[in-house]
Amino acid sequence: AKGVSYPATRQALFTGVEQLLKQYGRCLIQKYIAGPVSSIYTLGALYNNGKLIQTSLHHKLRTTPAIGGSAVAGETVVDTRLSNFGVAALEHIGGWHGFVAIEFKVEDDSGTPYILEINPRLWGFSYLMTQAGVNFGEMMVQSLLLNEQVVQQTYRPCRMVRAWQDIEVPYD
Repeated sequence: AKGVSYPATRQALFTGVEQLLKQYGRCLIQKYIAGPVSSIYTLGALYNNGKLIQTSLHHKLRTTPAIGGSAVAGETVVDTRLSNFGVAALEHIGGWHGFVAIEFKVEDDSGTPYILEINPRLWGFSYLMTQAGVNFGEMMVQSLLLNEQVVQQTYRPCRMVRAWQDIEVPYD
């Protein structure tokens, strides 16, 4: 991110915004939410015409870049309060069909979750849930394409590290 700063006072905020607007044009101003990367959670969900089929919850253990970004290590989480928070936010918007993921961060001091983003697509760490025993891709095919009844599944504790590797492919 360009122009990121953490102003300590209200005046520093206004001064910083003026400078950002001059340098970059329109900008986004967000509340700073204190907490480590591990306080960032993703609730993944699968809906069929507004009907909730399955949810999962995981949190990041490591990201790239290290201060927050794409998860490279994560683990499944069972936390009813946080799951209910994510589902309530999604249900408030309503009308979901297919995959959706809501990412939020839990503030250190208050324990309050704050929504970071909602993506109407399969989340990047979805394979973690497959490893944990819930295959969202298979559930999507069964429910949305084959119109079969799908029973909500529970997932097991699981940790995963995403690794990228370069593989040489023969040219001839």
